[in-house]
Amino acid sequence: MFLTTEGVFGVPMGVSVSFIYLFVLFGSLLERVGIGQYFINVAFALLGRFKGDIIKASVVASGLTNIVSGSSTANVVTVGIFTILLIKKARLTRVKSGAIEVAAGV
Repeated sequence: MFLTTEGVFGVPMGVSVSFIYLFVLFGSLLERVGIGQYFINVAFALLGRFKGDIIKASVVASGLTNIVSGSSTANVVTVGIFTILLIKKARLTRVKSGAIEVAAGV
């Protein structure tokens, strides 16, 4: 049952290897190069003077990264490392900061 096309090693594994792995690999490459931190710096330069600047900058940085990567999973992996910590510094809970990043990534 697990070796057929409906099994674990069929279509789900094929999709994981073909698409999800490539997007996560591309996201980690963007993180390694420093694109995520660059987008966060650009967002802070644009929105640093407004009220709620950390959260707004995190949402804009996620949007900018999503333009490059095109994948919400790669976006959360790439920029979420920085932005979730920034949102937590704004005194929001872990759950709220994760929810904001996931919503911004999508």
